[in-house]
Amino acid sequence: MMINNLYKWIKSKFQQGGKFVVILFIILYPVFFYSYILIPSDLSKITFLGITFKSLYFESIQTFVWTLLGKILPFLGFTFWYLSSKAKWINVLHIPIAMYLFQIIRLVQQDIFNTDTFEFFFVVPLMILYIILLTFYKRSIDRRKKIETYKKELVMIGSKVLSKALYEKE
Repeated sequence: MMINNLYKWIKSKFQQGGKFVVILFIILYPVFFYSYILIPSDLSKITFLGITFKSLYFESIQTFVWTLLGKILPFLGFTFWYLSSKAKWINVLHIPIAMYLFQIIRLVQQDIFNTDTFEFFFVVPLMILYIILLTFYKRSIDRRKKIETYKKELVMIGSKVLSKALYEKE
């Protein structure tokens, strides 16, 4: 019963426009960032769900995770900021989002393949695709917010008209 109530509470918070997710992310940011400490420093190979990952470039999984978290967390922060802001200048955030996306892809590619053949121009289509998807998602969020605002205004106008009609009958 308690788990069901917790599930309903979390679900209601997620339905409030994602503010809860952003607040939770900000609160847990230091925990996520320092979670690399949980990995042993001498570990160079790890098997997870049948997939073996060996760190070639960094020689340590802990260093790789530390570097990766240093890129993923700001990337997520800029993405949340972009999705939750209403400012006109918000499209400027495409630059750091694209920069961090490139750095994440480059970091993973460098550690898995340990070569310098993956260049910026191979990543540009991925960055463009992500920015387009992010923009469409933000527009759909804005559209939903406008629809909810119009619904509330319509209910207010309808209730005023109804109360006025009932008042005139009496």
